[in-house]
Amino acid sequence: MDRSLVEDASAMAVSVLRRVVAAAHAAHVRVVAEGIETPEQLARVRRLGIDRAQGYLIGRPMPEARLTEVLRAA
Repeated sequence: MDRSLVEDASAMAVSVLRRVVAAAHAAHVRVVAEGIETPEQLARVRRLGIDRAQGYLIGRPMPEARLTEVLRAA
């Protein structure tokens, strides 16, 4: 899901997100929300059943070598 839809908390945007998520899941496709920057946005995408999230709230961009270190530590 594009960041512009994730940022918009209006009833129209939430309705669009719900329908897209339902259609994707019906086709057995995972949905990723982009641009998650606030806990409120993360809570909203979780309530909508979005499968994955990415954005500054989750983790900042980093060089590949640093990412490898983080993944090995986990």
